Amino acid sequence: MDDNFAKCIPLYFLLATLSLLSGCLENGGAVNYCAAPDLLVDGVNLSIDGAGLFVLANDTETLYSRKGAFCVDSSGALLHDSGRKASGFPLVGGEVQGLSTPLSLPVSDNAGAPLAAVTVDPQGLITAHYQMSSDQVVAQLALAVFPSPQNLLPVNVDLCQQTVSSGAGALTAPGPAGSTISQGALEGSYECDRGSVFFDTRIVTSGGGYFRLNDQGGVIYGSDLKLGLDASGFLVNAGNYRFTGYAADSAGVILPSLSELAVPQMSPPRATSTLTVSINLDAGSAPPPSSPFSPLDNASYNHSLATRVYDSLGAPHDLRQYFVKQSTPDRWEAYVYLDGSVLTSAGVAKTTLSFNADGSIASPTSVAYDAVAPGGGASALQLTFDYTSTTQNSAPFTAASVVQNGFASGRLSDIRLDAAGVLTGAYSSGRTGVVLGQFILAKFAFPLALAPRGDGSYLETADSGPPTLGVPGPADAVQLIKGTAP
Repeated sequence: MDDNFAKCIPLYFLLATLSLLSGCLENGGAVNYCAAPDLLVDGVNLSIDGAGLFVLANDTETLYSRKGAFCVDSSGALLHDSGRKASGFPLVGGEVQGLSTPLSLPVSDNAGAPLAAVTVDPQGLITAHYQMSSDQVVAQLALAVFPSPQNLLPVNVDLCQQTVSSGAGALTAPGPAGSTISQGALEGSYECDRGSVFFDTRIVTSGGGYFRLNDQGGVIYGSDLKLGLDASGFLVNAGNYRFTGYAADSAGVILPSLSELAVPQMSPPRATSTLTVSINLDAGSAPPPSSPFSPLDNASYNHSLATRVYDSLGAPHDLRQYFVKQSTPDRWEAYVYLDGSVLTSAGVAKTTLSFNADGSIASPTSVAYDAVAPGGGASALQLTFDYTSTTQNSAPFTAASVVQNGFASGRLSDIRLDAAGVLTGAYSSGRTGVVLGQFILAKFAFPLALAPRGDGSYLETADSGPPTLGVPGPADAVQLIKGTAP
């Protein structure tokens, strides 16, 4: 018998055994758990449009991946094909409940119908479809966005490990302002640092002006140029020349001095300080049957709301509000808990909300809660609730919105340009409309006398005359166009 063939026999039987147990093998010998024979749902293939990685956990560690090959096993666990559970945010009654956790989906609905399919929308919301029965939105996928994804450690061809150099991943939910999810196909490759911002975009003006760029001390001009970011975060064309204009400060104010335009690829975190509560409490509600109030006793309160808030380091915290109807018709008690601990205002745990005869709130319209230490080295968190938009009308309880002003750190995921040349950005943390800077245009008395450089850019000449610089106007038709520059 050939020696090499003999050596392969044990390996053959090992591979065959693993294949029988787990379906098939791929990725250089890694078991594909989504090829197992007893799955409830297979072929949940997802891709990420933008920055971030899926969060995958088992009993010992959390890893990350751009590969979105998922399935649902017989226990309801949303599995990655590596065998790790996808992490996300459970939903109850359409509200996010708690922090990110490995996800398991109900294997049947209240009527006993079995889980038949799973769909995921661009915001990562997972809908469980039960056979010939109900559809239920049960969870939201989480993505991790890293300050330096290029420093993640590849574990194999599609799994990545956090390192000190990569920084800690900020967990966020997908959404239209940041990265989104597409279902139905996998990405073509799964490099750990994929999702860095490179714009397949041209910046164009058709009103007779030219964008101004620095060429290592010289100046060039162009009216239809590819737009991207260099390693230092400066806006550049395909030749790596930097666009010039007016930079914006951290508050989004355009500064008056001409400079090379740099774009922050990461948005720093901001601690939550205010929450605006826009809800309706049903005037016809009866006091709950159980007393006194306890967050552990569902029969002791009428309604609850869950909101994610952030500390000064961008770490998320679970905030819950509870509303208890009183025997007096226009009175409700409100309680607020942060990570399971009650918040107080001037040392008092409950707030009594009273309402006018027209349903508007009488008092208090604002409540400042005592500062609490969120832990982890973050600054004390002090929250103020605005109840101006809270009502008590004879209508079902409605949570129109609870808007908080904090956010985690986020990575730049999209850019927009207005008619005045102002560039704004969206970040994976959910921040949108962040003013990043303003392009300027150069106009020449004799533009046909500019000297072409052969790459779509031009040099000033004596015959063209010197440029007149200014910000774009409506006639300049500045815009971003998807696709490569000619």
